Amino acid sequence: MKEIINSGLLCPIRITDEGIETLLTRRAFWNYQKDRPMMYPSEWLYAGGSYDEEVDRNLLETAQREFREEKKYDGPITDTIFLCSATQDTHGKTYNMEFYTARIDSDCPLKITDYEEIIDAKWMLVDDAIELIYSEDFTKEQTNEFKTKKLDNPKYEKYAVTERQYPIQNINALKLIRDKTPELMELYKT
Repeated sequence: MKEIINSGLLCPIRITDEGIETLLTRRAFWNYQKDRPMMYPSEWLYAGGSYDEEVDRNLLETAQREFREEKKYDGPITDTIFLCSATQDTHGKTYNMEFYTARIDSDCPLKITDYEEIIDAKWMLVDDAIELIYSEDFTKEQTNEFKTKKLDNPKYEKYAVTERQYPIQNINALKLIRDKTPELMELYKT
């Protein structure tokens, strides 16, 4: 029987003259806490994590807490809207995920430090983010880094990385934001 993990993810968005931008984070290659390759190493995705029954009342609180923890963000999170739910089986576990859009203070600094889960964060237009994630150049870069960093070593068993692990549900959330652009622009225009 697979372990079931409930998780919440925050998809910050902002309206610009060019359209909707969303804040994506780039995962680290290595999970220092667990001493193994990171799940979805170096992929661009949304910040999120597992529900903690001791501190979270629901998955929205999980999404907000995880975003604050991963980014060391201490600014406001407002106008939160449920975007979608999804399920994904990976690494022998089933992940039930809820994605939420929200506004954050895009001028508030995000603190990215060595030996953390996140190595970068960047505001991107939604179509540009999708294009980057699927680009051949990014795939080649990723594959070379996996080999250089020896993430493909069989000693890591199910966490060994021999090819890209596309964050499909995160990509689906990006596509949903793109599809809901007119509605989201109306909701977030003020």
